[in-house]
Amino acid sequence: MRKRIIMGKYNIIVAHPYQQHSFQTASAIKQMGALQSYITTVYDKNSSITALVKRLLKGDNLKRANNRKCSYLEDREVIQFCEFESLVLLLLHRIDKSRKIYDRLNTYILKKFNRKLAKYIIKNNIDAIILYDTLCAECIKILRENKTETKIIIDMSAPNFAYMDYFFSENVKKYPKYSEKLLNEMKSAKYLERLKNSKYEIENADYFFVASEFSEESLVYSGINKNSIFICKYGIYMDNCNFIKQKSAKIRIIFIGDVTQKKGIIDFIQIIRNLNVNDFEFNIVGKYDEDDPIYKSNKSICNFYGYVTHDEVLKICENMDVIIFPSLSDGFGLSVIEAMSKKVVPIVSKNAGVSDIIINGVNGFTFEVGDNEMVVSKCRYLKDDKLALNSMQNEAFKCVSTMKWTDYYKQIEEAIKIIFES
Repeated sequence: MRKRIIMGKYNIIVAHPYQQHSFQTASAIKQMGALQSYITTVYDKNSSITALVKRLLKGDNLKRANNRKCSYLEDREVIQFCEFESLVLLLLHRIDKSRKIYDRLNTYILKKFNRKLAKYIIKNNIDAIILYDTLCAECIKILRENKTETKIIIDMSAPNFAYMDYFFSENVKKYPKYSEKLLNEMKSAKYLERLKNSKYEIENADYFFVASEFSEESLVYSGINKNSIFICKYGIYMDNCNFIKQKSAKIRIIFIGDVTQKKGIIDFIQIIRNLNVNDFEFNIVGKYDEDDPIYKSNKSICNFYGYVTHDEVLKICENMDVIIFPSLSDGFGLSVIEAMSKKVVPIVSKNAGVSDIIINGVNGFTFEVGDNEMVVSKCRYLKDDKLALNSMQNEAFKCVSTMKWTDYYKQIEEAIKIIFES
């Protein structure tokens, strides 16, 4: 049996087959002395296959690989399952345009990872396991079948998928002309399986961590008691240097995210089509398809950056004035607070968890999904009133400068104490 490496009275695992914000969750659990292991797939651990592959990389690929390590965790605290297969999956993500082989391998890895994880939990008599939404149904099923006493906590990186499905359906009804791709996705076996797995996870988990009131609301939608939900707001690492924002004759607007209907790209295009190109500049940062009509019909008025690294996104934001975040359903929106750290005024959908931190007219604006006229009016207001724009840029910066990951750690610790004392 693996020797426990904890100092506290709890024995907790954080497990994620990919990454997302799980490094922060694992760090929070370690800080309170309760981390038994962090379990993942691809991780830059000494003697790992990932470390060997990294020697062959350069440029942006090397930057991405360097992010596969958490400086706060020691290698002995990290366990890897399915590493080789997952490295192959990362390669397929870049070369398999049809996604057919990628999807099959991904399904295989998730099932294998979850089975290995469940076996490890049972063998080591773990007190609690922190899992991630839509990725853990198989593990939960095995734990429930074996009637373990392990407390199952789902850290919701996104809202309840059933709730998201509702908003996707509404948007498809609103924009039938542009919704063929999303509608086909929603009818696919992969999507329906994800919906089924998400429902099983939510019905069989004991507790939930969420980053926002919107994500909390999404769980209540499926009948989860609020007493089982803990709001733990994300933090940000930022340079607190109060830099001077460069002026521009035009208001520079940015959209950050994949160029998809789910991220609100159709609403974004409707918005910018109602703004004068002589007064505004439009920028889209995120993966897009060159064959997509959205790209083809708007490349003359928008700067499409495509996928860029995290550092490059921050650099681009230094020369932006406003971020429009029209997501149909988003658990938080880290890209928004990162933009705010560069003095970019947020105009965000109320279906994005980051709307929790927005004070209308002070550090940004919120709007109901689909209320594009309201967004257009706020953009024009900021163009006409440069003093208001400057004030809101400074307030946006001040707002996120107080958001620390250490506060997130404290919220996680408090949640764990309540879970074990209840």
